[in-house]
Amino acid sequence: MALDKISSFNKVIHKYNVLVYGGVMFTGGGVSVYSQCEPGWRPYQGRCYYFSVEPKSWNQAHASCLTLGGDLMSIQTYQEREFVSGILATGDVWTGLHDPLQVGFYTWSDGHMTSFTHWEPGQPNNHDGFREDCVEISANGTLSWWNDLNCDQNYRHCNQKMFYCKIN
Repeated sequence: MALDKISSFNKVIHKYNVLVYGGVMFTGGGVSVYSQCEPGWRPYQGRCYYFSVEPKSWNQAHASCLTLGGDLMSIQTYQEREFVSGILATGDVWTGLHDPLQVGFYTWSDGHMTSFTHWEPGQPNNHDGFREDCVEISANGTLSWWNDLNCDQNYRHCNQKMFYCKIN
């Protein structure tokens, strides 16, 4: 059903020569905000967010988001962090932030530059010498912070996390 809606939307885009980018619809006559999200996705500032409660490793979560037409969430502003933290309340979720090529050089999986961070004090730290290349958000109901974790190994339960997808 969701694919039918996407297909219909794509036909409208091609018929009227419309470009949708970052939640803003560009047409020949001007710009309008496109805030319609698929069922199960939540709108926020012209973007759509999908909050999964299915636990997955970072790589599995990333693949799932790509399959859904989005990517693991990138957080660009304090306000966006507040929105995400308000939904999470308690628990841990994967973000798209990772350092796959160079230790300590973090990038977003969706290609956005890393201009905003909210690390827990002492993070990132590659705890006990483990290569922690992926970033989670941890929340305890009052506070939320970012922590680096190992994303490839599944020997610890904490590496199986909920995840958020985002369509830019």
